[in-house]
Amino acid sequence: MKALEKASDNRQNKAGWIIAAAVAVCALAALCIAGFLYVQGKELREDLKRLEQGNYGFVYLSMSPVDTLSEEEIRFYYGCEMFRTERPMTSVEEIRKYLKILADGQPDLRYLYLGIRPDLVSFEELAGSEEYGRLLETHPELRLVFHPSYPSVEYWKVLSEEECMKELTAYGDFLSAVSEAGTAYFYGGAEWLVSNPELYAEEFCLREDLTLPLLEADGYQVTADSWMDLAADLREVVLKYREGNVSYPDLSDTRVVIFGDSIFGNFTDDLGSAKILQRTTGAEVYNLAIGGASWCRKKPEDMCIGDEIDLLLGTSEKEEPREDYAAARALLGAADGKKTVVLVEFGVNDYFGGFEMGTADSGEEGTVLGSMNVNLARLREIYPDAEIVVLAPGEIRQFSFGEDSKAEGAGTLADYRAAILSQAEAQGLRTVDLAETLDTPREELYKIITDGTHLNERGRFLLAVKLGELLAE
Repeated sequence: MKALEKASDNRQNKAGWIIAAAVAVCALAALCIAGFLYVQGKELREDLKRLEQGNYGFVYLSMSPVDTLSEEEIRFYYGCEMFRTERPMTSVEEIRKYLKILADGQPDLRYLYLGIRPDLVSFEELAGSEEYGRLLETHPELRLVFHPSYPSVEYWKVLSEEECMKELTAYGDFLSAVSEAGTAYFYGGAEWLVSNPELYAEEFCLREDLTLPLLEADGYQVTADSWMDLAADLREVVLKYREGNVSYPDLSDTRVVIFGDSIFGNFTDDLGSAKILQRTTGAEVYNLAIGGASWCRKKPEDMCIGDEIDLLLGTSEKEEPREDYAAARALLGAADGKKTVVLVEFGVNDYFGGFEMGTADSGEEGTVLGSMNVNLARLREIYPDAEIVVLAPGEIRQFSFGEDSKAEGAGTLADYRAAILSQAEAQGLRTVDLAETLDTPREELYKIITDGTHLNERGRFLLAVKLGELLAE
């Protein structure tokens, strides 16, 4: 009997200890939560106080990190002081607190950008708030722009199927609503952006060099005509990467050397076609293209293909624009088993300059066809075992889509394109018509061309992907 009583006492003591431990754990958890909420509340109060006490012409309120938005650049380009949230907002209630301060004060406020997570806040919740309405009344000239967030595909890939579908629906609903009652720009379906984690400082937050250009970029405004396409792009990209339906050709055994103009030469960073081609295919790419270069030239100071070849060989007095020249030079004659492909892309500057076309059998570098004969022969000598591919210029939006003649007796852009293709084919070289390859109707060229001539981020990504496919054939 005593043994049973002792065992019972032990069980009671043990149960008591378990209950006490559970209570302690719960208390500790509650204390941690309280501490976290206190810190969060303190950060919010300090942020609101900073907004209330300052005088700002540019304000960016965001539910995502915006640390990379430069105050110096905003001051330079917008001519005013900037306020940005130091911590991401977490709810519509927090947003309303910021809007109340803006509505009650900030008389110099001219630009307001709202970074919204549609999975957390709907457009109706925000636009239907009293503070939102008052802000529009007190600042009738305000430039108010919404930025629905655009996380990378890595974010979407880890969501459950139910979570993913729910969030895609929320994004679609937000885009639909804001298209009717606000101004917004959305990049969530831009594959060139969301598929490249290197373009993000952290999830939901872009690198500093991208934040300013993407405040309002052509081709991404949410309108009554575009919102469905933007929502469809998002769904297509998300599902493609979630399902693993993304494949780029393996060109890791290929070395690509690019001669050309600003289509390649003006964009040598991660957003340039050359770097994208390298990242997506594994090819070893050397970008020797220089902005403004052409097949031929009128003045000695003009840049042409002959100068790029001289720079490669180290025989030019002109300064090498980047390290790719020395690296490519060091590999001349390399016998490492890699296939070499030389891409040669010129023509649009010949059109702009109204340069003389010349004749197919010409040996004069002062004409387009003559320069092709001379310099393609030089490239065959430098790269005897390489495949040389000539790229003819794509479409432009300037000068009536290239239909204007730029000099007396000169042809249209289509004339230059046709002549370049014909001359290269006559020499037995592979050709690529960039107008045909990029396959974009004239009324939609604004989606891939930024300034009338040069490809934007979307266009450069498309070019790189298409080139990868062509080189793999």
